[in-house]
Formats: sequence, structure tokens, C-alpha cells
Amino acid sequence: MKKILLVLCLLSILCECNKSNEKLSISNSVKKTRYYDSEIFNVQNQKIYGKWEWLFFTNPGHNVEIRPISKYLEIVQFGIFGFVDDNNIKAIGQVIISKQDDSETIIQLIPDSVYSSHYDSMTKKVQFQGNDTLLLLDAYIGGLTVLYYKRAE
Repeated sequence: MKKILLVLCLLSILCECNKSNEKLSISNSVKKTRYYDSEIFNVQNQKIYGKWEWLFFTNPGHNVEIRPISKYLEIVQFGIFGFVDDNNIKAIGQVIISKQDDSETIIQLIPDSVYSSHYDSMTKKVQFQGNDTLLLLDAYIGGLTVLYYKRAE
């Protein structure tokens, strides 16, 4: 009897360890139609969906390059984004398309009100480099900030 209890305890501990190693996903945390009832991106921009690891950002005008420790941007259908850091959701919000044509795509990432004190809305130009690199560009007076993301999944 003691052996059976010991085996059950060990199995329980192993199951809990496996659960803690699972990667958190925004798509599992929100309803698909939270903001929109159907697809918002054109076919060429649908490759934005997925989990993106934030590698670094640069501001060439000021010779700045900053690398984060661990942060992910996840964009899921339909027009939902989230920031995940250390397997915790830091922000969830709405993707609003300001411009989408053959020459460029500009999006706004608007966090839900519960996250607005920590995360400002971001307006970025979207640029893809191949299938695994996403650049979010922000032009402002004095330079261009570029956030570099690599597909995580």
C-alpha cells in the first residue's frame, strides 16, 4: 500500500512539473471574436499570426540597441495581441489596422484598459523579412526605432 501511495505521489509531482513547463499562449486565454467577427488582415499579412520573440530594438539616430531578457509578442486571430514575459501575460489588447495596402501595413496595438497604465498604445509599420523575422518600425522626429522579432514557434 505504501508503495502505491509513493508511486501516486511521484506521478502527481511529475504531472505538476510538466504543467509548469508548458508555454502560455494568448490564443488559449481569449475568445477569437473578442474584437472582430472575422479576419482583419489581407492574405499577405496573415503571416503576422503567431508568437514572436523580441530580440532587441534599435534607434540608429541615437546609436542605441537594447536587448530584452525575455519577452514575446503574440498575435492571434482576429486582431488580438498579447505580451508574454516569463510565462505571464503582461498585456492583452486589440490590433487596429490604420493602413493595409500593397506598399505598407500600419497597425496600432491598443492594450485593454486594465493594462493601459503599464503599456501605451503603439503605432508601428509592419515589415516582414522572410517567414521568421518581423520588424515593427516607428518613425518619429529624430530617428527611426525598429523592434526586431524572431518567430518563436
